[in-house]
Amino acid sequence: MAEPKDPVQFYTAGRQNKTGTVFPTKAIADAEANGGKVDIMSFPNDIGTHQFIMNFVKFTLAGKGTPPNTNVVTSIALPIPGQGISDKIGVKYNQDELGVVGGSMLGAVGSIAKLIDGDFPAEEQTGAQFAEQAVKTGLQAAGAAGRTAVNELGMGIGAAADQAFGNVVNPHVVLLFKNVDLKTFTLQWKLAPSNPQESDMLKKILYKIREHAHPSIKTTYNSANFFLNYPDQVDLYYEGVNENLHYFKRSAITVMDVNYQPEGENMFFAGTKAPTRIDLSLTFQETEIWTAEDYHPDEIKNPSNLG
Repeated sequence: MAEPKDPVQFYTAGRQNKTGTVFPTKAIADAEANGGKVDIMSFPNDIGTHQFIMNFVKFTLAGKGTPPNTNVVTSIALPIPGQGISDKIGVKYNQDELGVVGGSMLGAVGSIAKLIDGDFPAEEQTGAQFAEQAVKTGLQAAGAAGRTAVNELGMGIGAAADQAFGNVVNPHVVLLFKNVDLKTFTLQWKLAPSNPQESDMLKKILYKIREHAHPSIKTTYNSANFFLNYPDQVDLYYEGVNENLHYFKRSAITVMDVNYQPEGENMFFAGTKAPTRIDLSLTFQETEIWTAEDYHPDEIKNPSNLG
């Protein structure tokens, strides 16, 4: 696996925890330098320069000041996926109604925020003017609340007023930011061994991915098998594409689908009895959200600025 020409490192917004890297071979070398043994596997034998690399690491709970585990235990290289290379963000908002009181108070709250931030123009920063604005807004809120009470308790008086005057209370519908989804990727391959050695390697790779995707049984203080260890996590990389595709943060495998009958019938090599083709689909979910800081253009163009 050749080193990418233009490496980029990723950090969280706090710049303290490295969450991923496009140095797959360096990560392997570092793990071996720390005394670890990395199981390196690839398919097919002539995989070429365009590769999708999965570097598996043992799960660790990374926190502030505690970097995630970078000791690679297995590195698997497959061809670039044939389907699924799509980087989709998910930012959730809730539509909500502030109501008549909340809508009336919105201006006052905004004024308070401006005052705290020092954003008021000089002529608006006097205490008397601010108090006057607050009183006006409070009276508007009280009037709106009273109008709602009339509508709810006055047996249609409020509705009649709406009809007569041709107006209704503004509900002040707003869009409230909720959260950012963890990114999910489903990548697909059509893998066709060309000789017995490749068939054997593909079988080993599939078993190894399953091993890392599943939890193991905790071996200490667990005589009744009540507890399981977390499955391993994986750092993902596209290599040989000049860093023109999207990047990944550390991920977990949530779905693995292996189709041994991609053509709808049994097709096996006569000598090895191994399938002539296997369709593989892997779904990864990242373990950290992306924020605006992750997309800062200076960091993408000048990775030496990170750290």
